[in-house]
Amino acid sequence: MEKLKSLLMVAALTAMPFYAHAQDDASGKGNDFRTHSFVQVQGGLHLPFGSGSIGDVMQPSFGANLGAWFAPAVGARVGFEGLKSKVVSDGTAYGFNYYTIGLDGLFNLSALFGKQNNPRLNAILLAGVGLTHFDDKDFLTSDNGTNLAHNFRVGAALEYRVSKPLSLSLEYRVNNTSDAFNGLLNNKDDWHSSLLIGVAYNFAHSKKLYAERFAPVAVLPLSLYEQKEQSVDQRMNTWMKRMKGESKTDYLARTSDAAMQSQRLEFSKTISTQMA
Repeated sequence: MEKLKSLLMVAALTAMPFYAHAQDDASGKGNDFRTHSFVQVQGGLHLPFGSGSIGDVMQPSFGANLGAWFAPAVGARVGFEGLKSKVVSDGTAYGFNYYTIGLDGLFNLSALFGKQNNPRLNAILLAGVGLTHFDDKDFLTSDNGTNLAHNFRVGAALEYRVSKPLSLSLEYRVNNTSDAFNGLLNNKDDWHSSLLIGVAYNFAHSKKLYAERFAPVAVLPLSLYEQKEQSVDQRMNTWMKRMKGESKTDYLARTSDAAMQSQRLEFSKTISTQMA
């Protein structure tokens, strides 16, 4: 319990500057960021510590995550990881299955310290908690007494945004779990790590484009009417662009639905007068 309290305290202190950055972004400092959810699949290596060499205990691993970015520098995900692990006892390596379900906080250093809120290359720190289930160790003389263990983890990832919806990542994380995990009871927590390559698909939640909300409808198939609507659309597209130095808050207020309807009506009257 004391270990969990300490971890939560460290996570809270670490998150404070990221939260402040998120508040700054909400006040209008930002460029092209939209909150969005994502789904991610990962595959790579499971690397236990403290039992044999890495070559003796290295095993394949895979994971899947569902998460969201709430601000340029702050996100969270819930995920699943596992497959095989190994432990060396009396010179012999034994394999067993394990599965972990966890919740991670995500902190994007590139967005926090960089000039862009939506950079193409991101350096991400993560910290999380979870629960691990593992097989009985019938091949060992010691008795685990349980098949469940806590999982505390920290890690880092490099993520490259190939396109708006698609991202590739390389992630390394270190896991702390109970003494019962590998079956070798020595009154010390067990440790293992994961090196994973991931692919993520991002589901963006962005403001709809003007053209989608106010597509012109030609009630009368008259060429003059179509010309007028085309001219109105061109002026509206220019008017909809964010002006240099305009904050996000001012831009969203200026381009509200009511404001756009009023501006379109004004352009329509002006162009109709000119055409007449």
